[in-house]
Amino acid sequence: MNEGDVSAFLPELKAAVHPDVWRIMDEVPRAVAHAENAVRLFDQCFNLHNLGVAQVDPRQVLNQYIDAILASCLSKYVAVNRSMIDCANRHDFLCYALSRRSMIETTATLWYYLHKKIHPLMDKCRKAGQVSNNDFRQLFDQLHRYLMGSRFDWETLFIDGFNKLSESYSDWLVRKQRDRNAKKWEAKPLICEQVNVATCLEAWAREDPRIGVIYDLFCDMVHPNAGSTLCVTVSTNDGMRFRPGARGGVGSFLFAISYGPLQALIGKEFAKCIEVIPLLKYAPSEF
Repeated sequence: MNEGDVSAFLPELKAAVHPDVWRIMDEVPRAVAHAENAVRLFDQCFNLHNLGVAQVDPRQVLNQYIDAILASCLSKYVAVNRSMIDCANRHDFLCYALSRRSMIETTATLWYYLHKKIHPLMDKCRKAGQVSNNDFRQLFDQLHRYLMGSRFDWETLFIDGFNKLSESYSDWLVRKQRDRNAKKWEAKPLICEQVNVATCLEAWAREDPRIGVIYDLFCDMVHPNAGSTLCVTVSTNDGMRFRPGARGGVGSFLFAISYGPLQALIGKEFAKCIEVIPLLKYAPSEF
């Protein structure tokens, strides 16, 4: 794939932002193309169900998980950033915000697992000078939870269908009247429950409060609040008009003030996390 296959930002969008942001806007399409090329290097099929099988080395399974996490993260990066550029170029700033919020949550969850789960475990192993069976199992469990964890009952959807989920949801509403903390999947626990993204964001924001601000901004731009209303608003001398995709709308201003801080915080941290992931693998010499 060539870099030219990824759309660049239109000149009028670049003209609306601070000149310091121009370099970032030029780099993102190249980064997207590079990420898509990297994903294509993972041409193998991932078999992630072999841990505990006698003839399969568990270190190979762990390495497969790490490769799968890297490939899936890069694939999400490509998808949401392609969408972001296309939406911005169409002056569809509501959908621009949707793609950016997705990228914030993706990065926050990856950051949380690396900094709060995996790095502490690796530091423990480094100090001990070995990886115990228990340490290995914990590392594997964290990788599995990151990759396959969910906050939705996919098993019921695939096996029993939407109506069964609707019944379960109705039962949950009844239980919630008795216990406000009742979980949707309390009657049938999820196989692998994902960490709530709010937990990830709060942990990250404690170290950098700007993360909380930028997330709240993009939440308001996608929720049925003032932010999403402004995304489809054009300001005139006579008042406000609603014109989705209109040039010169309020959404253009929101893009101009949000894109630079977003990329400086989220884009940079995502790149750091991606660089770390391959380092978790066992080297060939360690087999």
